[in-house]
Amino acid sequence: MFDSMRHFSVKSAYAFFTRTIDATINKTWELIWYFLGSQRIQIFLWLVVSNKLLTNEHRVQWHIVVYERCDFCGDSIESISHVLRHCTPAKAI
Repeated sequence: MFDSMRHFSVKSAYAFFTRTIDATINKTWELIWYFLGSQRIQIFLWLVVSNKLLTNEHRVQWHIVVYERCDFCGDSIESISHVLRHCTPAKAI
């Protein structure tokens, strides 16, 4: 986070953090697009990472449904993290 003269500046801090964030994002996209599995899984991973997986949370925002709870467990809002990690039936799989 220091420039070439070893002085701190907002510009050098911004450059450091954007370079770190960009490297992480680029690595994630590389892993998805060079995935050697099924194209369906590749598209699913892309939907998850880009927050485009259609869940009840999104359906309520688009006025498709009125109930944002999970259809399987009914415990909490059906978000991407709930579907993949927190839902009881998902944990069983």
